[in-house]
Amino acid sequence: MANGIALSPCEDYILIAETSVCRIIRYWVSGTNAGKKEVFVDNLPGYPDNIRLSATGLYRVGISTTRFPSFFAPFLDALGPYPFLKRLIAKVTLTLCGINCWCCKNVDFFFPPPSVK
Repeated sequence: MANGIALSPCEDYILIAETSVCRIIRYWVSGTNAGKKEVFVDNLPGYPDNIRLSATGLYRVGISTTRFPSFFAPFLDALGPYPFLKRLIAKVTLTLCGINCWCCKNVDFFFPPPSVK
């Protein structure tokens, strides 16, 4: 899941932060490597939430949640080998969000306002 893009200072490649796999890839937009992608940074200590080029020419990457090396693997790391489960969870989440939005819009249906006399 891509979650942040930064253009290089020379505008010859873009860096894309991929949250679900904790890495940053470089996609070449011009030059001899145009159209190719490669891993720029892999195995980040957390899930990247954005990427920006700073005034000093360095890239800054926000980390939303750290990966905890413990007995239980991080949730997204555990789902990595099972793309079907990732898609299923995404569909269920979208469905629940849709139901929640419908309920919020139709709150008067569930809780009618009291009559004013």
